[in-house]
Amino acid sequence: IQVPPLCVTGFSFRLRFSLGDPQVRKAFLLSIPRTIAGVAHQVNLTIMVAFASFLSAGTITIFTIAEHMYYFPVGVIGVSLATAAFPLLSKAGAERDMRNFSSTLVSALWRKAKVATPRILERAIPTTAVTTSISMTVIPFLLLKGRR
Repeated sequence: IQVPPLCVTGFSFRLRFSLGDPQVRKAFLLSIPRTIAGVAHQVNLTIMVAFASFLSAGTITIFTIAEHMYYFPVGVIGVSLATAAFPLLSKAGAERDMRNFSSTLVSALWRKAKVATPRILERAIPTTAVTTSISMTVIPFLLLKGRR
């Protein structure tokens, strides 16, 4: 959809980067720790699923549900916080303005805490009551594959 109008305007794409370029080398070196962490997570996940496959039927499903429950707070809190604060943090980091970087980070964390805390407190008692009342059916369903 976008390529024909670009060709009409005379735009042509040429990949221009050199592996010897210091910026490319720096980007590569900065990506190594995250790559190692991603590989370690995938290896851990593969080993856990391999162990779960030797257990009773449904164990892999239970493991998958548990992992999704584990990452739910990351998706709700971490992703929204990163999406909101990342442009300002990137700008401050690129300018090496550590005072602005730290104040932006603290401000974002504080705002998230101020927004989340009242909602958590006002919903804690009803949520606890509902969770307690349905726990006798939900917990066996999730963890015991429906058997009591």
